[in-house]
Formats: sequence, structure tokens, C-alpha cells
Amino acid sequence: MKLAVASGKGGTGKTFFSVNLYYTLRKNFKTCLIDLDVEEPNSMIFINDNNFNEEVSFLTIPEVDKKKCTLCGNCSEYCEFNAIFVTNDKWYLFPELCKGCTACIKLCPHNALKYGKKEHGIIKWNNSGFMEGRLKIKEPISVPLIEKTKKKALEIFKNYEIFIFDSPPGVTCPTIASIKESDFIVLVAEPTPFGFNDFKLTYEMIKNFDIPYGVIINRYDIGDNKLEYFCKEKNIPILSKIPHDLKIAECYSQGIPVVEIDDQYKDYFYTAYERIKEWKKY
Repeated sequence: MKLAVASGKGGTGKTFFSVNLYYTLRKNFKTCLIDLDVEEPNSMIFINDNNFNEEVSFLTIPEVDKKKCTLCGNCSEYCEFNAIFVTNDKWYLFPELCKGCTACIKLCPHNALKYGKKEHGIIKWNNSGFMEGRLKIKEPISVPLIEKTKKKALEIFKNYEIFIFDSPPGVTCPTIASIKESDFIVLVAEPTPFGFNDFKLTYEMIKNFDIPYGVIINRYDIGDNKLEYFCKEKNIPILSKIPHDLKIAECYSQGIPVVEIDDQYKDYFYTAYERIKEWKKY
């Protein structure tokens, strides 16, 4: 079961839910937590096994063979991202714009471009079922690293039963890369005007995927009832409602999963898992 945990904006409790669900389920299932918020991963703060393996991730970029290049400019025309610029006397690459799609290499009529690479991030994992992708500072493109991290997790932890993808917030390409090909999407939202507005944006995005989804209402006792009414109107299953609780905040501020301190909190997360199973019919 591959669960993608997403949110309309940062700060709704997406990582809080992902981490505590991981600690709740791994008592009975082989559960893997993958932090795909590669621009600012923070799930590792809550992981108590710090014996990590590490692999550098590279992005494929073109390199020019000046002896073969005729400066025809076809590669520049093929590039959808304006990463290549060709003048009458020189070939230029702007690597920060290159997405690594390799179309220019494959379509060069003179075979003047070859496969090069640049470091764009790091993938780290331990033997307890945790993995994260971490984008290199100043690198602007996160989707290739997200996809590589997902693929690596499914290879290394191939015998695991449950995968939890802690996705980037929002409705951009990184979020889409994180949630696609999942079995279920968990939307974490807070019942405030700002949280409700961004939740609706995320809902408009994911309803176009052929993937079932449900909602976690975090800090349900603040704000108003508009979020809950909207879910009922749209027939969106509410998987669990988690209260605004000082003990949760204290544990979170110390990097401690609250379910590891007090078993009563596990009900919020195990209830969500049981409802996901019912909806997905696992």
C-alpha cells in the first residue's frame, strides 16, 4: 500500500501525521516512511535510527562535442526549458534550467551531444524503513530527485507492506510527482480560512487523479466548520480528526513522535489507517 500524504500549504501537520502514522503502523507492519519534500525535508528530526546510508544523486545534462557540433541550433529549438542557447560561434548550456529530459541529446542530427551529469542531491536511508531525498543548495529543480527517491525506496524496501510518502505542500509539479502512482492520497488540512482556501486548491488538483483520497482534519477544534461541511458536501471521507493539543505541540517541538510517549494518541492514526483500508478495499 502506497500512501501519499499531501497538504494545500505548509504547516498543516503533514509531516506530523506522516511520522506518527509511521511509528503507529510499524509495530504491526513493515512500514516505510519516505520524505519527498526534498527542498526542506524534516522527517529525519523524528527518526531515532541515525545510522544512515547515503548516495549522491545526479541529473543528466548534455555535453557538447565541439568537433561534431555544427551550431545548427536544433537542440535549442527542441529544448522546452530554454536551457540551451546557440549563437553563430558558440554553444551555451544553462544547467540550472535543464530538466534532464535528454531530448536534445537524442534528437541532435549530428550526434554532437553526449550524456553528462551534475550532482543535484543526496538520498539517505537507514535500516528502519526511513528514506529522504535532500536537494542540493541552489538547485532549482526537485522533480527528478523526488522520482529517484521514490524508485530507490521501492527497490531497497521492496519487501515492505506500507509506504508513506511525505509529499511537498501545494499544487505544483513536485507535489504531483510525489502523489502520482500512489494507492491512496491523504490530505491533511486545518479548519482555518487560510487552510480551507488552500485545501480547496489541492482538492481541485487531486480529484483529477484516478486515486482515492481522504482528509485528516488537524487541530479540528480551532477555526470554523467550513472545511468539514465542504467534505460532507463533496462526499470526501474524513479519516480522522486530531485535536489542538498542548502535549502534541510539546512533543513535536522536541522532535518526539507523540505516539511514542502516550499510546492513547495512536487511535487517531490507526483509525485513519483502518478507514483507508475500508475505502481502498485492501
